[in-house]
Amino acid sequence: MDSIGSENFVFVQGPLDYPGYTFRNITREGADGIGIAEEGIRGVASSLIAGRDYTNASAAESALLSYKGMLGTVVTISQYGGNRGNLWLILEVKEHPGSRVTSTVASGGIADGLHWMETVWTVQWAGDGS
Repeated sequence: MDSIGSENFVFVQGPLDYPGYTFRNITREGADGIGIAEEGIRGVASSLIAGRDYTNASAAESALLSYKGMLGTVVTISQYGGNRGNLWLILEVKEHPGSRVTSTVASGGIADGLHWMETVWTVQWAGDGS
């Protein structure tokens, strides 16, 4: 089971970008060569897709509102069976287009529910790179 903060999911998929040096291009038109300036150490925002089952469509809607309440918070992400770090800032959460499915058979997932929804999470490493 994977998680974003205290929220559990059947899966959380997608690459996470850990911090590294970032640079800005300062090349001038008409000047030979290239120029760059070091801007600092930071990660680039990453998009993750998280999926799980809910008891019904109403429960999925309530969960989505709860997830949106996590915007601006720093959380731990567990993915692929391991902890991926505890300094991930949540920048955006939205429903993955076309991901909702209602079934007549319980999925046996987290809520043993009949309604499936996937959400897209945009996160960024909030640490200093150390």
